[in-house]
Amino acid sequence: MAAIESGVEIIAVIIDGEVCQTYQGLSGTFAGMVYNCVDKKVLPGFFWDGLVRQAEFKDRKLFLSLTGNHSREELLEILDIALLNMVAFPHPGSEAVFFIETRSDK
Repeated sequence: MAAIESGVEIIAVIIDGEVCQTYQGLSGTFAGMVYNCVDKKVLPGFFWDGLVRQAEFKDRKLFLSLTGNHSREELLEILDIALLNMVAFPHPGSEAVFFIETRSDK
């Protein structure tokens, strides 16, 4: 049974073309993340304007560009905070259904 059919969804965070962490949340968690990033231009848990430079959703993938010169570790920490605020928790070793590919200014 696919994760999405069981009422949960697995979301993978991709940085520099590599899956860094997978998260599990209830169905709709990824849609909430897309809404916040694409429509509102904010990340859950972060309250300053301008952090989200650009966000685009296409084919189960959220492409996210953040302002600032963040290292890979800092990007993962930022996404970890945002996903925890969306009630998605680390769930290593799961096959993802949705993806968040993120980068920052370099």
